[in-house]
Amino acid sequence: MGGNYQRAMVVKMKIAYILKQFTDNQEIIDVDGTTVYECLTDLANKYPDMQKWLFNLHNSPLVWVLLNKEIVLPQNMDKLITAEDKIVLIPMVAGG
Repeated sequence: MGGNYQRAMVVKMKIAYILKQFTDNQEIIDVDGTTVYECLTDLANKYPDMQKWLFNLHNSPLVWVLLNKEIVLPQNMDKLITAEDKIVLIPMVAGG
């Protein structure tokens, strides 16, 4: 085997309290992936009710995605991760 093959990592993802209803009340979930996007996809596969929060019509999340306490913008979802990284999901709040 050669090339640039990357093995999926198990990463801890923390789900904001208000979103736990979509993850069987789990606040910390192990997800697999080599990028932030792959981890979000794995979460959506494990908990299909999270799909609407993670991917809208433009494939952008409706939550803030933080990687090690820094916001990951939709155009940067291909950012590589390691097993030591922490991902946190916080719902976007709009007011008026």
